[in-house]
Amino acid sequence: MKLVFSILLLLLSVFIFAQTQQQQATQILQDRGEIIFSFHVATKDQINNDLTHIMSIDNVKPAAAGGFDVIAYANATEFQTFLSRNIPYEIIPKNAPKALNMATTVAQMATWDRYPTYSVYEQMMANFASTYPTLCDIDTILASTPSGNYKILVARISDNVNTAENEPQFLYSSSMHGDETTGYYLMLRMINYLLSNYGSITQVSNLVNGAEIWICPLANPEGTFYLSSPAGSTVANSRRNNLANIDLNRNYKDPRAGDHPDGNAWQPETQAFMTFAENHHFNMGANFHGGAEVMNYPWDTWTTAGNPNADAAWWERICTDYVTTARVVAPTYMSDTYTDGVTEG
Repeated sequence: MKLVFSILLLLLSVFIFAQTQQQQATQILQDRGEIIFSFHVATKDQINNDLTHIMSIDNVKPAAAGGFDVIAYANATEFQTFLSRNIPYEIIPKNAPKALNMATTVAQMATWDRYPTYSVYEQMMANFASTYPTLCDIDTILASTPSGNYKILVARISDNVNTAENEPQFLYSSSMHGDETTGYYLMLRMINYLLSNYGSITQVSNLVNGAEIWICPLANPEGTFYLSSPAGSTVANSRRNNLANIDLNRNYKDPRAGDHPDGNAWQPETQAFMTFAENHHFNMGANFHGGAEVMNYPWDTWTTAGNPNADAAWWERICTDYVTTARVVAPTYMSDTYTDGVTEG
C-alpha cells in the first residue's frame, strides 16, 4: 500500500510540476512574446531535420552522458509546436532588466563603457561621416522600421568613399537578434578604430585602401530597444525577435527549404537587407551573434555529408587563423563548444 501511495504521490508531483511550468511559460509568452528553454535530444538528426525548422536553436552541445543539450527560443506558436513533440524541457529565466548606464550623449561614449541610446547611436554614425568625410559615408538600409521609431544604418568606409572603385566589398552586420547586443557596441568601436587610425597604422590603412568596408552595427533595432520608454532609451528589455515577434535570422530564403523556410512572410528588415545585398554584390560578409562562442561558416542548411562546402578547407584555415589570433588575448576564447573554435554550419 505504501508503494502504491508513493507512486501516486510521485505522479502527482510530476503533474503539478508540469502544470506549473506550463503556467510559467504562458505568462512569459504573454509578457515578452518569446520564451527561452533547454532540453535534451538523442541525435542531431532530430535537431537538423525537425526542431530547427519550427523554432530558433541558439546553442547545441554534446552531453557528457550522450546525446545533445539544446537551448532554444520560441514565440507562442512555435512553442506550442515544440510541445507536440513531447520533449521534456526547462525554462531558462530571462535575466531581470538591469538598470544599465546608457549613454545619453555622444560625449559619454568617449570611454566606451556604455551602450548608446538610439538617438546617440544615430548621432555617432552621423559624426563619423562629418568628421571623416573622405573616408566614411552613412547609408540607410531601411529608412523606417515598422514602429516608425528607428532606421537601419550602415557605414561605408573606403579611401575614396565617394567614388565607385573596383575593390572587394565586405559587409559586417550585428544584432540581427536584438538581445545579442555585444556586436552592436563592438561594431561602433570598429568603425571608430578604422577611421581614427587610418594613416597612422599601416594595417588599417591597407584595409581601407584595398576594400570597401560596410558596417551595420544594429540590424534589429526593434528587438534591441524592445519595451524601452521613451523609444530607444534602453537595451535593458531587449529581445531576440523583431516587433512582429519574428526571428529575422530564420526569415531569409533558404537554398533547400525555399523562399519562406520559417513559414512567415519576409519582414521589412529582411526585404531591406536582400535589396541592399542585391545592389552591392558583397564578396564576403560576417554576421555577429551572441551565445555560443564559435566561428561558424557555411553551410547551415546542409550537413557536410549532405552537401560539403567546396571551399571548406579555405574556410577552416581562415576561421582557425581568427580564433588563434583572438586567443593571444584570451586563451580560452571560443572553446566552450568546440575545442578548435570552428564549425561548419
